[in-house]
Amino acid sequence: MDPTRQAMDEIIAPYLEIEDVDAAALVSQDGLLVASRGSLGMRMEALAAYGAAALSTAADLANVFDSGVPQSITVELDGRFLILAPLSEKLFLLLAGRRHS
Repeated sequence: MDPTRQAMDEIIAPYLEIEDVDAAALVSQDGLLVASRGSLGMRMEALAAYGAAALSTAADLANVFDSGVPQSITVELDGRFLILAPLSEKLFLLLAGRRHS
């Protein structure tokens, strides 16, 4: 395995051990899927693109409040969730899973 790919996998692998997390990914700020593990049977590339757009919108909202960069975004849907968290200026973490009642 490519050392860079292995390093990326090592960053996201522990998140899959969190209860209810079914997929974890590293995504570039422009929405490109860099690395992913796990699956919900969903299109990770589409989630990556929408996630980048959501973080960009949250950053714009933070500017309205003269606040810093958003620390995370949580989207709760019927039976599913999505968490987006910047890791650096270039990458963010995407976690997706299923909520159990």
